[in-house]
Amino acid sequence: MLVIGRGKRSGFTQRLRRRFIMGAMAAVTLVLAAIIAAINVASYLSVCQQADGRLAYIASCEGLVPYASGEKPGKDRERELKSDLAKYGLSVEMMFELRYFTVVVNADGSMSETYTDRIATVDDDEARQLVQALSQQGRTSGFSDAYRFRVVDAPSTSGDGGGRMYILLDCGRDLSKFWGTFAMSLVVGAAGLLLVLLLVIMFSHIVLKPVVESYEKQRRFVIDASHEIKTPLAVVDAANEVLKIEHGEDEWTESIHEQVERLSGLCEQLVMLSRMDEGGSRLNVRQVDIAKVVREAAVPFETLAGARGKRLEVRAPGHLDYRADPEAVARALGLLLDNATRYASEGSTIEPVAEGGVRGIVLSVSNPVDEAPEGDLNRLLERFYRPDSSRSSSTGGSGIGLSTVRAIAEAHGGRASVSYSKGVLTFSMRL
Repeated sequence: MLVIGRGKRSGFTQRLRRRFIMGAMAAVTLVLAAIIAAINVASYLSVCQQADGRLAYIASCEGLVPYASGEKPGKDRERELKSDLAKYGLSVEMMFELRYFTVVVNADGSMSETYTDRIATVDDDEARQLVQALSQQGRTSGFSDAYRFRVVDAPSTSGDGGGRMYILLDCGRDLSKFWGTFAMSLVVGAAGLLLVLLLVIMFSHIVLKPVVESYEKQRRFVIDASHEIKTPLAVVDAANEVLKIEHGEDEWTESIHEQVERLSGLCEQLVMLSRMDEGGSRLNVRQVDIAKVVREAAVPFETLAGARGKRLEVRAPGHLDYRADPEAVARALGLLLDNATRYASEGSTIEPVAEGGVRGIVLSVSNPVDEAPEGDLNRLLERFYRPDSSRSSSTGGSGIGLSTVRAIAEAHGGRASVSYSKGVLTFSMRL
């Protein structure tokens, strides 16, 4: 026998704490991810902007930047250079750091001029190979490995004037710094998330303590009140039986008996829900034939459905083995069938269905309805929720039956859901 829901800490407290931690971490993760993304995008755009400024300056010099490393311009020339370089966001020192090469491609695709004096790691043959690959791809700007490149019209001295100059700037150091910063930001972000997670776990019980205490008091009140109500109900039922013996059964004694049974059932459901919330509800899980459970649970409702002007058609395979609590499953199915017989359209057919699948067993009850439900259908599974109070009152609904179904499904590790299609409302429970 397998026991579900064992533990000192209530299931509600565990679920609430888990959801609080998940929500807090999701918010922190989103904010941190947005900050890291913004920083790294800004850093990458800065690298591109600086590289494009250098390429624009090289293009303005027709591929021949004055003053190689080790040379120094005169004072007057330095002032002119500062003025020219400022247009492209460069400094005089930065001009000496330019590592680039150029290749002129003629209109017929041949390469006429190659300039590699400003870079030591690339020779003429390698430069031509790189430019040939870019030319075949038809790209005119962007990155090629660590090179930021740009295609401009070749200087008129190159011949027929129809050529293009490929300028490739080595951005290896800048990209290396960017990827280093990117990796470090991810490491720091992950460490920050881990630290926040530990702090949230440490302080979650303090933050949630007032909510948990309020809930525990409410739960304790429901259980105590339900037990206290049972005593006067038993007295009323016993007195009603005495009236039946002394004066005979009539519509009044029958009405009293029905209301006592209704209140007793309501108290039992409230107690069961409270115990499931605290994780104290123990399910006797074992290997059972779910199809047989469904057929047996539907038998009492065939007559009830007929009395209410509806029909019941069970669709279940001959045999369907699964590990579950048969009594809890029968109770959940009974609640769904009771709900269907109350609210299904007059003269309609109610279909309880049992199906097996890869993800488990699915039990469902479908019935046509006169009006399409509005809003979020899964709210029908919430405790005490009734979309039409007047109608629920006239049919005897209490608003907790469907929430009991959801609690039983979740106790089995599954879930309950509601769907509507073409006039048919379907309540499903996956175990």
